[in-house]
Amino acid sequence: MYLNGYAGNVGDVIVSNGPSTPPVWAPPVTGSMKPNGYQILPGGLIIQWGSAYCADTKTYTYPIPFPNKWFSHIMTAVNSIQLEYTFDKTGFTVTPYSDTTTANWIAIGM
Repeated sequence: MYLNGYAGNVGDVIVSNGPSTPPVWAPPVTGSMKPNGYQILPGGLIIQWGSAYCADTKTYTYPIPFPNKWFSHIMTAVNSIQLEYTFDKTGFTVTPYSDTTTANWIAIGM
């Protein structure tokens, strides 16, 4: 397939930022599909996910740091234990209020 006379590279995808922006070639989606993994989408959006074992206060690092900024981090305990957590571009610190639990999380940034 050609776009503006250019065939792109093997695996490239066509992306557009809306109807008023012409489409361009972009590298394919990259990442890691591991249980604690990530995907880097065309345009630079990064989605990361995983699980964290919570017995005491502990700091976890994301599979990759967000190079620019993070938008959102959502965490839920598997057995409804209340959690306190803080997060930034490199990871998060979590403390369960009672009992031991596993928490599933997802983070979005660029």
